[in-house]
This record gives sequence, C-alpha cells and structure tokens, in this order.
Amino acid sequence: MIPAVEVSSRGDSPTLARQVYHTTDDRMENMRINSFDIYGRYIATLVKSLDEADSIPPYSADYLTVGDSFLHAWITYAAPAILTTPILIHAVVLLERRRELTYGFLELGAYFAAFAISFLLVALSPSAGLIPRYDTYPPPPRHPYLYTPNPLTYILFITPPAVAALLTRLEKQPTPFPPIAILSAAAITSLFYNRFGTVVLLSPILVLWPWIPYVRRRILRASLLLAGLSTFILLLAQFGETIYLGPLITWYLLLGVAYGQFQPLGNIIGSLTASVTVYMLKHYIVKR
Repeated sequence: MIPAVEVSSRGDSPTLARQVYHTTDDRMENMRINSFDIYGRYIATLVKSLDEADSIPPYSADYLTVGDSFLHAWITYAAPAILTTPILIHAVVLLERRRELTYGFLELGAYFAAFAISFLLVALSPSAGLIPRYDTYPPPPRHPYLYTPNPLTYILFITPPAVAALLTRLEKQPTPFPPIAILSAAAITSLFYNRFGTVVLLSPILVLWPWIPYVRRRILRASLLLAGLSTFILLLAQFGETIYLGPLITWYLLLGVAYGQFQPLGNIIGSLTASVTVYMLKHYIVKR
C-alpha cells in the first residue's frame, strides 16, 4: 500500500469532520491553511514512494506488496490454490460416502436464494426512496449520512435469510458434504474474482469450517465457526475505526451494496459463504 493513501484518508478532528464534511459549510473559504500542508505532504509521500520502488509493475490486480517488495503474479495464484486444495480433497472424500445429499443442497439453495433477494432489495433501496442518491456515491468517509443508518434497510437484508432458516427443517443426521461443496464453489469462484480475497478472507473458513461436523462439543464448534470469520470481523473493525464509523461499518457495507460498489460476482461469493454460515449455525451450533 502506498503510504500516501493513509495520509489522505485521515483527519485530525473527526467530530468537526462529521459536522462539516459534504455540507454547506464545506467550502474553500472555510479551509484551514495547514490543510494545504497536509495535502502537500501526502503528495510528496506518494511521489517518494513511487520513486523509491525498485520497479513499478504494470497496472494489474496480479501483484501484492509485502513490506518493500512486490510479490509476483504466480504467487498470487499459487497461494490461493494451495489453500483451496485441502477443502477440495475433503469434498471428494465425502462424495464417496454420500448419503441424503438432496435435502442438504436444497436447503443451502434456499439460503442462497434468500441472500440473493437480500442483496437485490438493498440494491433497489435508492430507487424506492429508502436511501438517498448522492452525486458521489457511495458516500465518502465522514459523510454525515454514514452516521444515520436506516433500520428498514437492515430489516430488508436480514428478513429473507431469517425466514428461510425458520421454514427449512432440521435434519436428524445432516451430511457435511453439501456445505463443504458450496464452500468449494465459493473458493473456486473467488480465485477468478479476487485471489487476494481468497487468501485473506476465505482462508480461515476453508481451513477450519470443514471440521465443525466432526467436533462433539458445541463450544468448540462455535469457536471454529467464529475463528473462521475472525479475519473478516477484524478487517471490518479496523476499517470502521480508520474512517471513524465503529460498529456503523455494517451500514457502510449496506450502502456499498445499495450503490453498486460490489460486483455481482462478489455478491454471489458472499451469498454462498453466508448460506454455509446459516447452515452451520442451524445444524451444528443451535441444534446439537
């Protein structure tokens, strides 16, 4: 990450920013003189970062930076592939011992459809007047609207999967193959959509969740489920702290869905993973 990006996204007075940012008081004549110094420093940091780099790779999503070094494109393919291999082997082994798979896939399909409806309802919220339209949407950090969430939008997102979970029956002996297969599909899709996301967000889930059906104690199963989501939760918490939102980072994500910030394939991967989360909660955390 170029250090200048961090400088440009922070402010020294979040309280003032909430009152002023993108309001009628946000005018050039009210700008403090030292703000020019701040912007000058981050431009200088940007230029220095680029100048000191050993090499500037071409524009692509196929590289990552670790410290002062660039990772080559093949590593961004190899690391996610290695992470997905165990869960694919796990799925193949379970397939050889398959039993009563139909209902498991139908249930997961119902959850997936429910989350797809949730994403669609939130995406239609601006057209329905539930979320205002802005010229620069989604609203940028410290925008006043980020601190005034609409509870109805949360309800629209939560209701479809909640109804699906209530309407589907519990299996006496649920087979672990369907959720593992859906996780495999999410992982493979993520390799083509965002390999970095596979490594950072999905890797704990791919490593830990396949073992949940085989653990007897409920507290340990819940711990594995939570540990799988830990990276996602920590990243949300960190980003929420960075842009002064805290728990309202969930509202920021909903606004991203409403304003089309996330691509459809990303929403599909999220729906697949969320479907498995509901399945695991219902059959292995709440039930047993």
